[in-house]
Amino acid sequence: MSRLVFLFALLMAAGCNSQNRNVTMQTHHQTTIVDSAAQTRYFYPYSRDGRVGYYPVYYIGPRQDTLYLGASKIYGYQYGQKDYDRERKRFTWVDSLSMKIVVDTAFHLTYAELHYIHNKHNHKDVISYVSYHKAFPVYVYNLTDSLIWLGKFSELGSTVRQAKDSQGKWVDIEKPIRYYCGTGAREIVLEPRQCLVAKLLRYKGSYKTACRLRYTNAHRTVYSNTFTDYIDPRQLTDKLELEDLALR
Repeated sequence: MSRLVFLFALLMAAGCNSQNRNVTMQTHHQTTIVDSAAQTRYFYPYSRDGRVGYYPVYYIGPRQDTLYLGASKIYGYQYGQKDYDRERKRFTWVDSLSMKIVVDTAFHLTYAELHYIHNKHNHKDVISYVSYHKAFPVYVYNLTDSLIWLGKFSELGSTVRQAKDSQGKWVDIEKPIRYYCGTGAREIVLEPRQCLVAKLLRYKGSYKTACRLRYTNAHRTVYSNTFTDYIDPRQLTDKLELEDLALR
């Protein structure tokens, strides 16, 4: 099946699904992303209480010229996932030679944030409403023949966004995501030569500056490419509390 026929079939199938009727397709440098969310004009609002490097993962697999991002991030629990406990010897340390991080600002994606309320009758959390925010894709490439561990559940771990202040100094404007409980968590693992696609939520703000992502684990650091975006200027001056954040 040709690529064109494949994309047409994919969009038709998504259109028949009421949950995916807002699919958008964009192409840049021979890469096509099919995003299961309509374009939005809203940015992610800055909050002093929510300064966490949150990068939800939507794809893990082989490098492809067409990537389909579902309506929700990947499933965050172990059910159906390969057991990597028996392959610990195949893992390698992450550094700039083993991993590459790229933020591609040519793609304008959307992050759908689900808000829940607790149903007192059946004691379950149900979706109350959905808010939409602009996002860029984040590609993470495994450049080795080994396994790379990048986090747990369904988020890219150990990653924060940095921005340059008025003095040209790089400043962390987020703290790494942390979990109080990891029971049943999926391991975010890249197989040899695989790639990962996450979404970077774009902040609402008036200060335009250079930004980059910083991944740090076991005292080893990898930086993404530098890109330009707007942030809230308070992100450069408000104190960044480094206490853990309970997300599970």
